Amino acid sequence: MAVALLLASQLIAETSVPIGTASANGEFWLDGSRASGASALHEGTQVRAAATPITLTLASGADAHQAANSEARILSNRMLLEKGRGQFVVRRDYEIQALGLRVIMAVPNSAVRIEVADSHKLEVAVLTGLCRVVNAGGIVLANIMPGTALEVNTEETPPAKPARMKGCLRKKDEHYFLKDETTNVTVELQADDRQILEKEVHHHIEIIGNILAAVTAAPGASQVIHVNELKRLSKHCSLLPLILLTTGTASAVVAGIIVTRGSVPGTVVPVGSNPPPPISPTAP
Repeated sequence: MAVALLLASQLIAETSVPIGTASANGEFWLDGSRASGASALHEGTQVRAAATPITLTLASGADAHQAANSEARILSNRMLLEKGRGQFVVRRDYEIQALGLRVIMAVPNSAVRIEVADSHKLEVAVLTGLCRVVNAGGIVLANIMPGTALEVNTEETPPAKPARMKGCLRKKDEHYFLKDETTNVTVELQADDRQILEKEVHHHIEIIGNILAAVTAAPGASQVIHVNELKRLSKHCSLLPLILLTTGTASAVVAGIIVTRGSVPGTVVPVGSNPPPPISPTAP
């Protein structure tokens, strides 16, 4: 009994230690209770913005501006964005989760804007740094570069929906690699007939295939795709940057999830009609 009481008291003490603060110029809600000014955040606090944005400052090194009418659950090592949008600056190991996906900052001081657009659509824009979008199984769906935005559609698709990617086919150490031009994800390609891939090395191609989940990818690739269909788009990979600038909306299918690039490079998700200025990555 004494041991149980001691463990319970330790758990209460841990959960009562503030993990950050929330502040706003107007009212907001913490765990269903009305708040205003500045209030402490604890492990698992539910934060809901009202008519004005909320600024969150976390001891873990993450700062956030939640837009009006947004909602999130705050934990010491991650934030669960449930509704609306926010702008985040992450200086240490911290991730944003939404719609069953994980947005992981690949480098320190990354600044991103994330919006839960609807029940199955997540928009992610990187202002500075680099971030990855990963599914629940750990598969990388996208590597998002500064000044670009992607839309990830998590609407249910057939389990066997094939992967679809475009990019330049490279060969290294007898392995074939393709870096998808929409998601920046590098995959290893395999085919029943290696000559199908061999004759397309250094060509711009489009492939349709299936993920080989049980096969370990070669270094430099996140997954292995067995190619079922291959289409040559150009013999000249050097034209790829021009193609990306002159084409409209591009998309890919990774692990059954549709990832789409905006038609205007650098488009970002706005945070409210009058968003607060970005938090400085060097702020204490």
